Amino acid sequence: MISAWNALAAWRKYQVTACDCADFIARFYKPERSVGRGPACVASLIAACEDDLRADGVTIISHHDSVTGQIVSFYGSEEQELSDETNQ
Repeated sequence: MISAWNALAAWRKYQVTACDCADFIARFYKPERSVGRGPACVASLIAACEDDLRADGVTIISHHDSVTGQIVSFYGSEEQELSDETNQ
């Protein structure tokens, strides 16, 4: 039997910490692929990050776009996680 792929578990080994999506993008996205493309691009990346967190509980930056040269994943800040648990 093939089990369903679990994104929350799969990306955990690439987890980094950040205060929020804006901080995640600022710290881990290559500047030439974010701020170098202007404020509208950065706003779009932040919005996509927030959408991913709401929908999937995780967001990633590919190794192509990451300043680390590796995949990085973000699960939200501890404050966001606590808020989400309280609101359930």
